[in-house]
Amino acid sequence: MVSFLSERDIKDLQDYLGLGAGGTARRTTTVNRSRLATVEAEIPLLTSMIQELDSAIAGHTDIHNSSTIVFEKASHLASLPAEKCEAMFDDIKVKTNMKTGKMEPNLLRAAREVVSKTFAEQVCMLAERHPDIRSILIRTLTKCGSIANEIGPPCLHSMALLAQADDDTCQAVLEVDQEAGMGLQYARLEELDDEKVQQLLHMLDPEIVQSDERLLGAVLRNLTQFLEKDGEAADKFRRNHTRSVIDRTFKVLATNCARETFGNPDEEEQKVTLSEQCVQVLITASFQPLLRRHLRREVSKDFLKILKDHETLDTWTCRDVNVELTWTGRHLDLLLSCLNTTSPMCLNKDMKQAFRVFHRIANVMAGVGDCPEMARTAEERAAEETVFWDEKLMRQEANLLDDMAYEDQLQQQMMFFSFNGIEGMAPQTHVLGPGTR
Repeated sequence: MVSFLSERDIKDLQDYLGLGAGGTARRTTTVNRSRLATVEAEIPLLTSMIQELDSAIAGHTDIHNSSTIVFEKASHLASLPAEKCEAMFDDIKVKTNMKTGKMEPNLLRAAREVVSKTFAEQVCMLAERHPDIRSILIRTLTKCGSIANEIGPPCLHSMALLAQADDDTCQAVLEVDQEAGMGLQYARLEELDDEKVQQLLHMLDPEIVQSDERLLGAVLRNLTQFLEKDGEAADKFRRNHTRSVIDRTFKVLATNCARETFGNPDEEEQKVTLSEQCVQVLITASFQPLLRRHLRREVSKDFLKILKDHETLDTWTCRDVNVELTWTGRHLDLLLSCLNTTSPMCLNKDMKQAFRVFHRIANVMAGVGDCPEMARTAEERAAEETVFWDEKLMRQEANLLDDMAYEDQLQQQMMFFSFNGIEGMAPQTHVLGPGTR
């Protein structure tokens, strides 16, 4: 029988089955080998894996045996091409369309999602309740999380939940993750193939921003490093995955900023830390001309709401979420829209977010480029405005713009005047002063 397990997986199976290196039993429980032998004879059904665990939960089968069998099935599925993995849902039936004679695709997809979620929750629950088999259950989630269909996202979500549990469970998740090369522990980019990168990107799930900021933060830190790295592997990563990285990062940032944490210092600290990590990914991409095209158009749809939520849902002492310091934030149409008094997204002229937008508009118009050493906080940027303008220094800064930034500055200047930018900013200017927070 061909094995789909790594040496590490085989060693874990030996440990859980009570077998030493020579196959000597150390535990009274034994695995049903005939059932294991049939795993690779055909593509396992997801419902059969659920039934196996249900049987163990009900006490009809040994929990170690059932967990081992499910893990073997998950390993088999993870080793198959994507098109063959579709057979794991073959026994799911839904309403048939009378005209086409085929099952309704929307209903079928929803049914597959429900079954997948049930399985992931089932494995997660058992991992929480049974420390002695926790590692093999986490490995099961890892195997299924690598499959590119409906089973992947809920399994990754369950891993995120386990990573947020007690210290022992979290450590078990991180150990399995490190061995699997999923990327939470600063995996080497050279060792990540496209499948593992996609698995890493699937972890940028907006639905878990409140339950697992730590997992998302680890993923975002890795992505920031990957965008900064030199070499062939890094070039390939940027070429193939930058668009997905930026799109998913913006979605996580928008969802995170919409959390209501006002009055809860601990939650707000976790929230702003995650937002800063999202912004750092976007700023890192902004420094690289070839990646900037992914920071305009579709992804900018949440730009105004991110700033408005930062203004209304965070305390005024909260650290700055400087999304306007990205390449997206060099687009004057967006910046002027933040000051449009007829829009519900208009920033409050008494709050620091409005000042930050004014400062950004001035820098874009003056040709001040972005760099890692640029002022980030509202206080630092206010300090820049307390000194007189140095015309010679301004010319020098404009000359430092790369070709793309220079061409973009000209377009932004034309846009500013065509939109009557001064008139749009005027209603806000008469109240900005020492009382601005």
